[in-house]
Amino acid sequence: MSTLDILRERFPGRVALTPKEIAQAIHGDAAATKKRVESIREKLDAGTLIPGIRKGKGEKRWLVPIDALARALDERSRPDDRPVLPPALVPVGRRSRMTNIGPRMLKWMERSRVVLQDILSEVSALVSLDEAAILQGVADLTSDHPRKRGPIM
Repeated sequence: MSTLDILRERFPGRVALTPKEIAQAIHGDAAATKKRVESIREKLDAGTLIPGIRKGKGEKRWLVPIDALARALDERSRPDDRPVLPPALVPVGRRSRMTNIGPRMLKWMERSRVVLQDILSEVSALVSLDEAAILQGVADLTSDHPRKRGPIM
């Protein structure tokens, strides 16, 4: 059964439909609320529901021919040849109002970086001194000279 047959069966004897009847045809009797009827009117005014349809001269109300509505609904129900793209990722939640970290934070970050570099250079110097002491102790053990008593420095 085609869309045109369904519309003719639902609205017998009618040649044109009002926005309220179009909302009933698309959404059902119970869901044809004022908001949906207004949405249908806006789509008709914008030309998105039925492309190319206009009000007649001097007409204040929409009267849409049933065959034009059936063709438009059939066109909407056809699958597109275009590939279906996933929806764009949208951040969830509120964004922070402050996006610029400011000059004070930049100075703190630079100071922290300098202090960290100083700490790492001191640690590497201590590690190299410790390795030198260990190597000196190994050299003393392998040498022919008697070892001195006391801590290794």
